[in-house]
Amino acid sequence: MINIKSFIFKLMDRINLFCFMVLLFCVSLAHAGEKGTPPGDPGPLRQTAIYISPEGNDRWDGSINHPLRNIPAAQAKIRLLMKKGTQDIIVFLRGGDYPISKTLVFGPEDSGKEGHPIIWKAFQGEQPVLNGGTAVIDWQKGENGIWQAKLDRNEKLRQLYVNDKPATLSRYKKTVKGLGGYGRFEIKGDEPWANHSGAEIDGVRVNSSEMPVVSHPDDLEILSQTTWTTSRLCIREILPKGDQQVLLLAQPFAAISQSMGSGTAFSLKTDYTLFNAKEFLTEPGEFYFDRYSGILYYKPRDGEDLVGAKIVVPQIESFIQINGKDLKTHVSNIGFEGLTFVNTAWKMMKAGESYGAVGSQSNCLTVKYGEKNWHDDLYQATALPVAAVEVNSADHIVFEGNIFKLNGSMSVNFENDVVSSRIEGNVFQYIGGVAINVGNPQHVYIGKQNGDNEGFGPYHIDNSRDKYPDDVEGLCTDILISNNLIRNTGIEHHPSVVLMVYFGHGINITHNDIEFAPYTGINLGWGWEEWNGTIRRSKGKPSLSLRNNSVTFNKVGHVLQTLHDGGGIYLLGRQSEITKDVSKQQFTPVCNNYLYDFGGVTRAGIHPDNGAEYFLFQNNVFNHLPWSLIKVSDYGLKGHCRVENNYANTALYFTEGNNMYAPYTVIKDNVDVENDVWPEEAKKVMDESGLEAKYRDHFSKIVSKP
Repeated sequence: MINIKSFIFKLMDRINLFCFMVLLFCVSLAHAGEKGTPPGDPGPLRQTAIYISPEGNDRWDGSINHPLRNIPAAQAKIRLLMKKGTQDIIVFLRGGDYPISKTLVFGPEDSGKEGHPIIWKAFQGEQPVLNGGTAVIDWQKGENGIWQAKLDRNEKLRQLYVNDKPATLSRYKKTVKGLGGYGRFEIKGDEPWANHSGAEIDGVRVNSSEMPVVSHPDDLEILSQTTWTTSRLCIREILPKGDQQVLLLAQPFAAISQSMGSGTAFSLKTDYTLFNAKEFLTEPGEFYFDRYSGILYYKPRDGEDLVGAKIVVPQIESFIQINGKDLKTHVSNIGFEGLTFVNTAWKMMKAGESYGAVGSQSNCLTVKYGEKNWHDDLYQATALPVAAVEVNSADHIVFEGNIFKLNGSMSVNFENDVVSSRIEGNVFQYIGGVAINVGNPQHVYIGKQNGDNEGFGPYHIDNSRDKYPDDVEGLCTDILISNNLIRNTGIEHHPSVVLMVYFGHGINITHNDIEFAPYTGINLGWGWEEWNGTIRRSKGKPSLSLRNNSVTFNKVGHVLQTLHDGGGIYLLGRQSEITKDVSKQQFTPVCNNYLYDFGGVTRAGIHPDNGAEYFLFQNNVFNHLPWSLIKVSDYGLKGHCRVENNYANTALYFTEGNNMYAPYTVIKDNVDVENDVWPEEAKKVMDESGLEAKYRDHFSKIVSKP
C-alpha cells in the first residue's frame, strides 16, 4: 500500500529540484550575457546587458549571441525594461563601424535612475566606431597630380578626411586687398536674424589684377582676420567694374559681420584669403568639390596612394543630442564609455539662406544683426556652433574613455543646465573647433536676477531674446573636466579655444594635456567688465554666474600659433563672492599648471582680461614663452589677484595693477630660472601636470602623432 505522506514529500522534493534547475538555467543565461564584461562593472546578477553589433539584427533579442544592429533599437528595448522597473542596464557595443546618418536623440525617457545609470559601453577589447561619413571610392588620376572621383552630392563640401587626417579646402596662395565697399543692404529689424534695423555694405571691391579667374564664383569663401578672431563669408557673385571687381557677399551674413564694431567686424579694407575653387588646388592635401559636375578633386600628400586609401566625406554634423525638457525635467544618469566618434561636418552658421562664421571671440559666433558694441546686447546676437555631442537640461552625464576625432566643429558641448557630470579620460584629435565647451555667453545673467545680489540689487535684466526661456535656462554646475588628451583643434575656426567655459559654478578643470592650437588653450569666464558699468545695459548689475571654479595641474603647449591677445589660460569676470572681511575672501585657484612653447612674440602665458577679479596664480611653470607670463596689468579694470611662487625661464613680466578697487593685486616670491636649471618644486609641477599616471601609457598607444 502506498504511503501517501511519503509520496507527497518525494513529489515536493522533485518539484523543488526542477525549480532549482530552472533557476540555475536562467542564471547561466544571465552569465552568458556577461562574458567579456570589463573588470569593475556591476555584479552580473544585478546587471541587465544588451548587445549591439554591426552584424546584428534589430529583430533579435539583444543577447550576446543575438545582438541588435542599431542604437535606436537598443533605446526602444531600454525604455520597455525601465517601465518594468529594470535597473543597472549596460549596453555593450561590439567592435566595428556604425554608420550614423541621423542625429541620435536622448530624452528624459532614456534616463537611468539615481545610483543606477544606463551605460553605453565598448565591449572589452573592442572598438566600436560611430561614423558620420561615407567612403569615396573609384579614384582616377588626372593632370598635375590631382585625382578625381564622382560624388553624388548637391551642396558645398567643406571637409574631407583622408587616411584619418583632415584635408584642406583649396586656397588661393596670394592675398587679395579690399579697397572698400560697394552697394547697400537694408535691414528692417523684424527679420528673424535681426535685433535692430540698419544698412550695411553689400559687397567689397578688389583690384582685377589681384583677383584670380574661377569657374564657379558662388563656391568661393572669403576670410578676414583680426588680432583674436576671424570672419568667414561666402561670395554669391562677382561683378566686373573697370579695373576693379566687386565681390558681392552672401546676405544677410555679410551685413551681420559688419554690425559688431571695432576689432571684430568684417573689414572692407584688409587682406583677404580666398578658398574653394578648382583653380586654387595646387598644394598636396588640398581638395575641391565641383557640385555642378559632381566631381571631387584631391591632390595627395607625399607618400599617399589613393588606391586603397581611406577617404571619407562627412555627412552629419552631430551624433548625439541629450535634451531634457526644462529645469525640472532632465535627462539623467547616462554614461558613454570607450566609443569612437569620428567624421562629422560643419556647414558653418546659417542666417536666412546664407552661411558664414563670423567670430566675436572664441567659438562665440555672431548670427544676428545687433549692436555695434556686441557686449551691449548681452550676447543675445551670438550662438555656438554645432557639436558632435550636445547636452542640455541634464544631470549625471558621463563621457569617459572615448575618442573624438575628425569632428568638423565642436566635439562635446555641455551648454545649458548640465549638473553633476563629468568629461574624463577622453582623446580629442583633429577637431574643427572647440574640444570641450561648457555654458553659453548668454548665461551672463540667469533669469531676471531679482534679489539681494550681493548688495547690488534687486534689478531686472531683459533676457527675452535669450536662446533659453526662464524655465529652461540654467547654469552648468559641478562639472569635472579631467585627464583629457587634446591635440590639433581649431582647424575649421581658428579663434576656437581648446577647452572653453563661459559661465558656471563648480567647474573643475584639472590634469588635461593640450597641444597644437591656433588660439587659447583654456578659457574660464566671460562677460567683459559688466560688473563695473562700462557696458551700457549692465551698469551696476554684476553677473553672478562664476563661482567656485578651478584650473589646476593642466599641461598646455604649442598654442596661440595663429592668433594672439589670448593666453595659454585666459580668464574673464569676477570669480568669487565679495566678502566684507578681506581675510576671508575666496580666490579661484589657477595653480600647478605647466605652460610651454607658445607661438609668435606677443602671447601671454596666463591672461586675466577685462573684469577678471579674485584669482590665485600659484606654482605655475612657464617654459620658453615669448612674452608676458601672467598679464595682470590694470587694463580693463581687473584686480584683486594674487601672483605667488610661479617659475619661469624667460623674463618675468608682471605688472602690478593700479585700479579703482583695493586691495590691489599682490605679486611676490616668483622665481626667475636661469639656464633652465629648474628648482625641484618646478620639476614637480612639470611632472605632475597633464595626465595622471594611469592615463599616460594608455593614451600613448592610441593617439597618432600630429
